[in-house]
Amino acid sequence: MKIVVLNSLVLAVVAVVRKVTFFNLFKPLFSKLRVSCIFMIVIMGTAGMASAKDTTPPEAPTGMEVSLVPGDGGSGDGAPDAVIDAVFLAQTHVSRPTDPYFKLTGDRQALLKVHVISPSGGQAPLVSAKVSSGGSSTNLTLQGPGTLPTNLPSAPGQVQHRFADSFTVMIPAQWVKQGMRVDIQAGSSSVSHDINVGAPNPIPMKMFDVHYFKESSGDYPVGYLQELEAKWPVSDLTVERVRNIIFPELVIPARPDVGTPHVRVKSKDEYKEKTGKNFDGEQAAALQWVEALSAGGGNFDVAMCYINITGVHAGGQAGGFDGVGVMGGVGILHHELGHALGLPHWANSTSYPYRGDMYGIPAPPQEVHVGPNWGFDLPSLTFIPPTVQKDIDFAYKKGMYKIDPMQGGGTGKQEPPFLMNHFSDYSVYKMQNYIEGKLAVLRPDGYYKWSEQSGDYTKKMTDRLGVRYPIEQDVQVISVLAACTLSDKSVSMVYPPIGPYKGNRILTFDPSNAADRSTAKNKRFCPDGGCDFSLRVVQGGRQKIFMLPASGEAGSDPYAKGSLKTAAVNLRAGDGAVTKAELLLTPDADSSGLPVNPEVLDVWIGE
Repeated sequence: MKIVVLNSLVLAVVAVVRKVTFFNLFKPLFSKLRVSCIFMIVIMGTAGMASAKDTTPPEAPTGMEVSLVPGDGGSGDGAPDAVIDAVFLAQTHVSRPTDPYFKLTGDRQALLKVHVISPSGGQAPLVSAKVSSGGSSTNLTLQGPGTLPTNLPSAPGQVQHRFADSFTVMIPAQWVKQGMRVDIQAGSSSVSHDINVGAPNPIPMKMFDVHYFKESSGDYPVGYLQELEAKWPVSDLTVERVRNIIFPELVIPARPDVGTPHVRVKSKDEYKEKTGKNFDGEQAAALQWVEALSAGGGNFDVAMCYINITGVHAGGQAGGFDGVGVMGGVGILHHELGHALGLPHWANSTSYPYRGDMYGIPAPPQEVHVGPNWGFDLPSLTFIPPTVQKDIDFAYKKGMYKIDPMQGGGTGKQEPPFLMNHFSDYSVYKMQNYIEGKLAVLRPDGYYKWSEQSGDYTKKMTDRLGVRYPIEQDVQVISVLAACTLSDKSVSMVYPPIGPYKGNRILTFDPSNAADRSTAKNKRFCPDGGCDFSLRVVQGGRQKIFMLPASGEAGSDPYAKGSLKTAAVNLRAGDGAVTKAELLLTPDADSSGLPVNPEVLDVWIGE
């Protein structure tokens, strides 16, 4: 969210320019200056590294209010009848501190917006706010109109959020912490609020671009990562994107609903030859990979993982911090990552609060909608109305509520240049609670989860360290995946290595080493059926063997999804290039050790 630093500079520059007598003549010039300044902020990453901060904030959508120019503000006591009528804070939504789903994300700046009215329409007083947290405080001066409105609707369904008629200031991120309090003064009128603040939720994500069968083209539109970050309850979103992963051959899992087994294929045509069905199951294959890559890096609670499917037709599936979806489908990505952060389809949830007509605003055809609270885009300081701004088609008319991405699609109802529909405040609140219970962050002495009681990451993780949680984080790794099944041994295969890329590493276990087998058992590395498969890898000229957390049973049903398991091992990239990888059959290797001459199920040899 570093875009704010330059926004503040622009605010200061334009505030001075406003005092120029011929301001109106120069206003278009400074509008252009504002845009060009913002577009200068491009944070360049290393190869393969993407960040939600790489791209510039969008320009203000048509019919929506964005302002980087402060008003004249008030001075002195102002009108004696000036009164604070409403207080709002905004990160992803413009909400009252007393709203049921209001909770700020810690360590993330927030907009303070105050409605001050005067029945006489008098001069604005000085409007200030004392922000306190962590035993310290700071005083902020709000900017707003020189003359107060006599009335300013603030109720749901009536409020029209603008900068021109209210007083605003950005609260710096360092003050947004648990225990935060805001004391606002406007002349003789004062209001105080204790502010509900949650965890910072800094989210890392590993994103893998997998090309099915051969290299293909396609990508997301510019700015998609920044917009995701703006719409999520996070202080930071850092994405490590691994591009150009080509699988010339792959395993499509069984599809019991249509009677097809696990198959190993090199093309869509070969799939039809072997199964008699048109190619499908690409998402099921990707789900196997993303689960394997997540487990191989110890990312369960540490980093989100997502696979971009390219080269074949696809939709998306997600849950539990992981997901898959078609490359370039920004609406699918937005929707599926909502699932990955704990959200269901809201039509199926009786707890979802926004259904049908509310506050005099008609519902969309789905009945489920975003509710009355306005959205807010923090990078561009844009107020996003909860209603459709112009007729979209025969069903979606101007003035009706917009749909939530979790019921009706991730894109299509937003105003340009935004790429995605905004979530309801309830969706963001539920995501926030999910992340606070899920995310583990690395501290010098281990991994910790958020504690609401302490207001910090103080719940130390002690179980399955080195397996569920990494032993190394953000290091250069090479991932080797293998599809493992005994229902048809010919289906088992080793995929081409992925990387190097910046990832995480867990403990690895050599089945020939008794101490490793004991540690694997204590860490519950293997599934209940044992570790029946291992990888023999040649890396940097040295041969190593690694147990895989996958079990198999001879004669198992090839038409059952559970008889196929894809597993991965993350290797230190610094140990050299991987030139060969063999998938070995090692029944109960965690207890029986390595067979004298293990059967080789498949081999990959580098060029």
